Amino acid sequence: ESRDVIFIDDIGSVSDCCRAPAARAAGVRSGICFPIVLNGNVVGTMDFFSNQTLELSEDRLAVFRAVARLVSTAMTRLRNLEAQAEAKQNSDAVAEVIRVITSADNSEEAIRLTLNAVRQCFGWKYGSFWRIDPARNALVFETDSGTVNHEFRDITAQASFTRGVGLAGRAWSERTLQYTSDIGQVQDCCRAPIAKRAGVRAGICFPIVLSGEVRGTMDFFTLDSIQLSQGRLDALKLVGELVSQSLGKLIEAEHTRRRSVELQSGIHEVLSVVGSATRTMELLDESGLEIGGVIKVISDIAEQTNLLALNATIESARAGTAGKGFAVVAQEVKSLAQETSKSTSDISQRVDSIRDASRGAIAAIAEIGRIMNEIQVENV
Repeated sequence: ESRDVIFIDDIGSVSDCCRAPAARAAGVRSGICFPIVLNGNVVGTMDFFSNQTLELSEDRLAVFRAVARLVSTAMTRLRNLEAQAEAKQNSDAVAEVIRVITSADNSEEAIRLTLNAVRQCFGWKYGSFWRIDPARNALVFETDSGTVNHEFRDITAQASFTRGVGLAGRAWSERTLQYTSDIGQVQDCCRAPIAKRAGVRAGICFPIVLSGEVRGTMDFFTLDSIQLSQGRLDALKLVGELVSQSLGKLIEAEHTRRRSVELQSGIHEVLSVVGSATRTMELLDESGLEIGGVIKVISDIAEQTNLLALNATIESARAGTAGKGFAVVAQEVKSLAQETSKSTSDISQRVDSIRDASRGAIAAIAEIGRIMNEIQVENV
């Protein structure tokens, strides 16, 4: 409280010290205590006792004050060195996580590599990835890295966590990193009893956030009861954010590849249909050409028939009364020939129209095929 050296010539007379009765019984008399100050904050004290009743001069007290300052300065320097070493370790660990996750070809590989990298770089014994199952509205186990014992791993593989339940469930609901120095004390975690038996102690869990939504979590555990510094917690939070960003990009790339494959498949089908339609239209054009040939033959026959009917009419006129019946037949044949000629002319015009339309359709289909081929090349 005073942030200064405190000297007591008789510790047994201190009424608010729980050690006073034991000190009297043990023959402890005088005592001195000074604070340890780091970065302006008292973080501890050092005290010393004697079996003799001492009297300390101001010079001796000044020496103790100097010792207190020296101890505080030395400990501050050590703490700073430790903080610098941890900061470098955190930086190296984050860089390694970035390196391995950016080397992944797909999201599944990225998750596996991240679990290994975080576990090894930050000194965790075991790590696991959980994804949210929309059908169950719960986190379910997907994969892990490292080992503890088979019992803890088995319960992990079988467990599930709803929103807000357990370390993973709270990482999901609060959307930020969760930490416990002793998983065995987490009362709403189904793994806690087995964690105690397996010696699993400290653990962290951070959410995987994709497109603004929590899609899963990663948790890591150690067999040691550790207190994480704010720097280490910040580094692990950063890892969670980096993993989320990288997984988001990989998953989007996978979706793009799938859409590209589906588009390529659709283009192949369209090109196949275009090819079939082109062949059908070409056959229709060829059939029209053949029909035109047949019509020409019919037209020629009609013309010949018309000439024969004309000749028959002339001959019947020469025959006089005897040729009247033949003249009637000749006239009917002539009329039939003229109707046939007219019909074949109409059919020929229609066939020509069909052929023109077929050639136009073939050109249009060919243009569709060209455009689809260009789209296919652009999406390869």
